[in-house]
Amino acid sequence: MAITKRTDAPTDGGMVVGRAVWDLAIFPPEDPLVGGGAVDLSQPIPVYRLNFGTGSAESDAPNEAEQIGWRYLLERGTEDVSYADVFLEDGVTRFASISRNRNARTLLEAAHQAEAFAAELPGDCEFRIIEAPSARMSAVWLHCDPPHFIPYIDGTPRKQALLQTLSWPEFRSELLRRLQPKAGPVGGPNHMR
Repeated sequence: MAITKRTDAPTDGGMVVGRAVWDLAIFPPEDPLVGGGAVDLSQPIPVYRLNFGTGSAESDAPNEAEQIGWRYLLERGTEDVSYADVFLEDGVTRFASISRNRNARTLLEAAHQAEAFAAELPGDCEFRIIEAPSARMSAVWLHCDPPHFIPYIDGTPRKQALLQTLSWPEFRSELLRRLQPKAGPVGGPNHMR
């Protein structure tokens, strides 16, 4: 039916992102002569990390992912897209990073795809992001029953999973495939490559 947003994000997250964007001079100043314009800041999106492969195969489930922060999409016009991350430390909202690259544009595309997909589902979904660094993959996570994943960072050369809508078994299978040890050179261990 619809995508729901969490209401427990840091209340000053947008201000922290705005201050960082200003301090880092990410966007040029408001000047119509140089194409300046307002920056649109999305609602905060919770970010989770899945330390995949650290438990048993049965226990590596998305609900065991740890929330590590919040992500804000920043848009200026149709071409200028970034995302900024914040996290809480001892009750204080801290700026973590900003990404102004293809990953930001692909995240925006995955978000639009998720909205269209969720509109066809019978219930509501919470919009999340899940990262699996050891498998070099990040995805939009539609947290519903059953969950769905739309990878927007695919760290493999062929990028087979990029922007595919995957069920948990499909997403999990792709993560496990990436974590399989590669065959080493003849007569040598894998870590010698």
